[in-house]
Amino acid sequence: MLKSLLVITITAISYFLFDRLNAFFFDELEYSYSVHWVYLPSGLKMALILVFLTNGAIGVALASTLFTYLLPNFDGNYWSLGVTGLIMGLTPLWTRHLAIRWVNLDPELSNLTSSMLFRLSLLFAVIPPVIQQLWFFHSKMTGDFLASTAVMMIGDWVGIVFFLWILKLTLPLLTKAGLFETKNQSGKSNLKIRGYLPQ
Repeated sequence: MLKSLLVITITAISYFLFDRLNAFFFDELEYSYSVHWVYLPSGLKMALILVFLTNGAIGVALASTLFTYLLPNFDGNYWSLGVTGLIMGLTPLWTRHLAIRWVNLDPELSNLTSSMLFRLSLLFAVIPPVIQQLWFFHSKMTGDFLASTAVMMIGDWVGIVFFLWILKLTLPLLTKAGLFETKNQSGKSNLKIRGYLPQ
């Protein structure tokens, strides 16, 4: 229980800070409500959901609820605020389950090859934006569903690719620090996170 609360807390804080960082650097690239041409937190969100599952989804949902509440144009609709947070947290978790069925993602992430990461990046850059924009359009938070969805897909995919690039650069340091463990199976280089994923 304590471990789950710790993961949720760290996940929520990390995702919230990444969103603030994105707003600081790319605020002028906002296209419409919660839609950006570059959205760096999408890559972190994918990683958090892949690794921490439900706990990661809860953390993302809490952070999403908070920074949506802090938006200057928040209209005071707390029902909409809660639903938006849930969608932002649960949709990536659903995408993870779809990845297991559609692209044969191993539930223990033992097959995170370059090609698998590419397929995951496409799934996470397509499915969550579509669901989120359907809700935004239904709630009249956006007026152009197709354009906003397309831009959100692009922004999320750019964020995912950028995050994976940063992870690739820092992976040797994280491995040396004992946070990650690489394992070779059948000639493939796989990644496990010590203390969380099954070994």
